[in-house]
Amino acid sequence: MRATVVAVSDAAGTSPAVGERSRRGGRFARLRRLPPVAAAIAVPSLIALGLCCYQYSTPNLLFSVYDGDDGVYFGAAMRLSDGLFPYKDFVIVHPPGIAVLLLPLAAVGHLFGTRVGFAAARCLTVAVVTANVVLVGLLVRHRGAFAAFAAGLFLACFPVAVAADNTLLLEPYLAFFCLLGLLLAFPKGQLATGRRLIGAGAAFGLASTVKIWAVFPLLAIGAYLLFRHREAIGRFAFGLVVALAVFAGPFAAAAPAAFFRDVVASQWLRGRRGTPTAPPGDRLLQLTGIGGWGPNLAASVGVLAGVALVALLGAYFVCVRGHSSLEFALASGAAVAVAAEFISREFYAYYAYFPAVFIAPLCALALSSIVWRFREGLARRPSVDPRLRRALGRLPWAAAVVAAALAVPANASYASQYLASSGINNPAPVIDAAIPPGACVLSVDVVYALVSDRFTSPPGCPTLDDSYGTWIALNDGSPPASPPFSPALVSQWTSWLEQANYLIYRQTNVKIPLTPALVAYVDAHYRLVASGQYFQVFRHTP
Repeated sequence: MRATVVAVSDAAGTSPAVGERSRRGGRFARLRRLPPVAAAIAVPSLIALGLCCYQYSTPNLLFSVYDGDDGVYFGAAMRLSDGLFPYKDFVIVHPPGIAVLLLPLAAVGHLFGTRVGFAAARCLTVAVVTANVVLVGLLVRHRGAFAAFAAGLFLACFPVAVAADNTLLLEPYLAFFCLLGLLLAFPKGQLATGRRLIGAGAAFGLASTVKIWAVFPLLAIGAYLLFRHREAIGRFAFGLVVALAVFAGPFAAAAPAAFFRDVVASQWLRGRRGTPTAPPGDRLLQLTGIGGWGPNLAASVGVLAGVALVALLGAYFVCVRGHSSLEFALASGAAVAVAAEFISREFYAYYAYFPAVFIAPLCALALSSIVWRFREGLARRPSVDPRLRRALGRLPWAAAVVAAALAVPANASYASQYLASSGINNPAPVIDAAIPPGACVLSVDVVYALVSDRFTSPPGCPTLDDSYGTWIALNDGSPPASPPFSPALVSQWTSWLEQANYLIYRQTNVKIPLTPALVAYVDAHYRLVASGQYFQVFRHTP
């Protein structure tokens, strides 16, 4: 009887040591059985995550000031969580999507302080950037592991990506919803049907509520569907309209004239009266990624890279037949996104991230086609030694691994240089000591108030969120410059300066229309109480 009990016990695996080894062996076996495509997507995603984490390993970076736009976006979410509507109660020259998406983190800002909520929003951007690498891999996984790996690696190691993922900016979120829409619309490279098309339209609608630039790939893909798949237009348009109505409709209905002025007219007029912020050669350097390799490379290298890229994609579309619907959609989206970068009067390095999310999978598809033809040619040569054939067949993977080994440290080095030149500073100690909690604060750049937990103010205080956007919205699209100033702009700043108890001013970035009357008012009623590296704090006196 005793022997029977022992036999049953062993068969059931009740021995702790044996059971633990069995469970561990099962986990490792499952890991070894991980599909090649899954591993090919996971590796670039981890590279992207590692590069972003490396950036945030910079001392105090997570809680510092080194940009202005990031504060505008999180500030809009904070204002919205306070019951203030964009366009109706304050100016922001972008659609309201980012403010709606960040509402949960605005709640974190109310509970634990805007400093913590703002840092959480920056961490969310890291997650979105990593998700974008996953999405480009999923988008082309039907072409095999090499295509998924190449697409993910291209986006993860795109040299200029650091300009878009180092803080809270719109481009990663815009790219996320565009990639999600493409993935829903073109599973396995061909056009979907039914609910997936509705979901694809909704994803592009969400992208349009994040940044109006989504209209360019949206129009290109809509035109493609109109000419090639007219029966799909209805479902796609339905999802698009629903997303726009839910995420932008309430704000447009609350203040239709201000909504059109801020989101449409201001974006169209901005920069029209000034010189372009970057010449075409500099834009090409950023769009090809060459701009991230170092400041000493000549613009001709960027031209050569652009020509090589166009030649590769052109040869692929001309020489290879039977292209999928996804490839046509990616090509049209990439073409209009790149064209928009050159048409725009204003250009910043992080703009280049948006076209890259279309170019990355497109280049990966072209390279995977070349690799497939190369392997097919080897298979047709039985005279080649099998060991040599296997070695040559692994050559593309070896080249991809070498490219990753070279790109990752180069990107990390460029990220360090980029962040070092961005004027990182932590104003919280100075501002917190000078301004008591709960004071009515007017911050010309709201990011200074956010990282110092001085953003939330009592009722009746100025609702400024975007000083630059306010300027171009109320001054006919003209950027901050010398007079003349529109009466609406001067009147708005006059009322703000009269309401505020404290003013946080950035000397190097004038965004107040300094008419003689306003200068006299500030001289008479504002007294300097503290100074930092890039800012000054003034107290309003009777």
